This record gives sequence, C-alpha cells and structure tokens, in this order.
Amino acid sequence: MASYPVPPTQVSLEAALTALAAAGEETRLRILALIAQTELAVSELVAILGQSQPRVSRHL
Repeated sequence: MASYPVPPTQVSLEAALTALAAAGEETRLRILALIAQTELAVSELVAILGQSQPRVSRHL
C-alpha cells in the first residue's frame, strides 16, 4: 500500500502565507539573507544596507 504525506492543515497554510508575506519586502529579505550567514548588530545592518536605523529596526 502506498503511503502519502498528510496534507497541510488550513492553519499551517495560513501561518506559512503570513510568514511569506512578511518576508516579501526587499529590505526584510536582505536582512534575512544577511543574518542567516552571521550574527549582526542593528548598527552593522544599517551600515551594510545603507538604510536608516529606524527602518532596519522596523524590519527586525
């Protein structure tokens, strides 16, 4: 008998969509890519991204 994966629940789909929508902004995606590689302080992200501190903090 074949075994099939259990389909995702509506709750898990909604959570995934919410997370993807939140990550969909360019600055946020750039931050995620940077902090996936190494731990960075907000001041370091500001310097790397060339964005203001409030803007970077808003995306964290």
